[in-house]
Amino acid sequence: IGDVVRLASDPCSCGRRDGLALASIEGRAINITVTPGGRAVTQAEVDRHIAGVPGIDAYQLSQVAQREYLVRYVPHDADDVQIASRLRPAVAAVYGNDALVLLEPVDAIAPDPPGKYRLAKPLIPVNPRSFWDRRHLPPSAQISGTAGDSDQTE
Repeated sequence: IGDVVRLASDPCSCGRRDGLALASIEGRAINITVTPGGRAVTQAEVDRHIAGVPGIDAYQLSQVAQREYLVRYVPHDADDVQIASRLRPAVAAVYGNDALVLLEPVDAIAPDPPGKYRLAKPLIPVNPRSFWDRRHLPPSAQISGTAGDSDQTE
């Protein structure tokens, strides 16, 4: 279905020992962005860093180039200079100091079709399958070759 998950390091606390135990759901594969160095960044990772920045009511990060990120945000009665001084380091904590961070205050952020809000989205080609943990690929993806070449979805 396109969900990106983080596996738990320990078995489920419910006592079941079969299957995979999840630590968290990190977002959707369609929302994966990448650092300038090529590391995958999930929507949840972006949100863990940006959601706590004081002075903003909403935000959306778009990766517009390999090392360029546009953060549109709705300010909440705060000084734009103060927001920028907090928002830039939050984005740099995720993407690194080589990232070019562009900030754009807006009045509102509209949902994408079909009415969903995407906190993070790539505007450049990103193949989420290239980041799959090969140990947990579905059998159909293993048969067809590498994770990055497979047309199979989870």
